[in-house]
Amino acid sequence: MSIVKRMIPLLLAAVLGFCLTACGGGKDHSAEDVVGTWVRTLSDGTDTITFHADMTYDKVIRITSPPPMETKTSDTFSFDGDTISINYSQYGTVSEYKVTFSGNKMLWDNGSTTLEYVKQ
Repeated sequence: MSIVKRMIPLLLAAVLGFCLTACGGGKDHSAEDVVGTWVRTLSDGTDTITFHADMTYDKVIRITSPPPMETKTSDTFSFDGDTISINYSQYGTVSEYKVTFSGNKMLWDNGSTTLEYVKQ
């Protein structure tokens, strides 16, 4: 087998590695990427969540349909690169979502529902 034929798999692996690196494939994100205010549009209102650098969050859900309503929650969160865990201490629960980023959007997927938040 000629040396050129043996080099083809190595060249293909190098090109694939370059493409994944250049396109951001496999990039883990940090909590810094999450920090800020994100808004999700609901059919009858908004869900606004602000993540802080100290790993706390403030969440406000505003419903506009009669009667208008607003709920506020503050607690802690954790983020490990592709999973966000939202603590709801008052209920003794934690909600976990796989997270992907696309431009100014953050998508949360828990396996049955995908939530789309837009950075403000």
